[in-house]
Amino acid sequence: MLEVNKKSWQLITAIFFLISISLYSKDDKKFEYFFKKLYQDRFETYNSPVLAVDLIKPQFNYSDFQDFPSSIGINIFYGFSRESSEFYYENFTYHSHEFAFGGNVSSKLLPESSLDKILDYWKFGVGWQNGYAYNLDFFKIFLIHQGTMNWNNLELNYQTDIQNLEKLQGDLRFGTSYSSGVMINLYKSINIGLFYEDYLVYPRYTFSNHILSWTIENILQRTPDYFEEELVKEFQEYYPIYYFIYKTSISSLLYHFRKGNMNWPINSSEPLNYNSIKIDLRFIF
Repeated sequence: MLEVNKKSWQLITAIFFLISISLYSKDDKKFEYFFKKLYQDRFETYNSPVLAVDLIKPQFNYSDFQDFPSSIGINIFYGFSRESSEFYYENFTYHSHEFAFGGNVSSKLLPESSLDKILDYWKFGVGWQNGYAYNLDFFKIFLIHQGTMNWNNLELNYQTDIQNLEKLQGDLRFGTSYSSGVMINLYKSINIGLFYEDYLVYPRYTFSNHILSWTIENILQRTPDYFEEELVKEFQEYYPIYYFIYKTSISSLLYHFRKGNMNWPINSSEPLNYNSIKIDLRFIF
């Protein structure tokens, strides 16, 4: 696996920001649109309040140890959502959303849980999502990609022989996640979604290493947005589907590497991870 030393990330990060500055010029209409889509539309477009509740059934894993007690969880989200068709879309609209959230995953929530082996896990954080919505005759369907930065508190009431698992318990631990899925507008403000989610909880946090990993992810994730005008003209009404597949594939690949190396491509510690299918009930007012 590729390893990057501490001096290399500084060079890579510096190059990235220099390229960004050089792109952002009055003569570069493509970057002007890219910047407008990312930032200015959240001020120019009406922001709709959003309240959402997620139900999840996670599968925890650490160093191939999977003997965690069965658990279920609930997350509550609040934020603001926007849709925009001001650019060059005809059959679909662009959707973006920022939010804060908190939640709990616990084996105690299951009716037949054993009190001899309890998992209790709290989390809170901030997140963002984007994608496109198809406006069909009787309903609207959203293709959504979501990411979060979060803080976590894990407690187990039993001992394991897994080395370093105790480093993930107690206090607050930094983490990240991604999820991808489909949401359907059922009636007016009522929406329901089905998502796949990957979560990472870091045993320790190193700012510089995380920034490099995060920068690489964002360059890859945002590349289609920079070339969107050409891509929409090429793929037309199929573009939202290809965009969704691309972003989901990038996240899935990166999180595959990070499950054994939390700041990939920098050599770093192994995080606790869990994946889940979540059902999302969302009200967009």
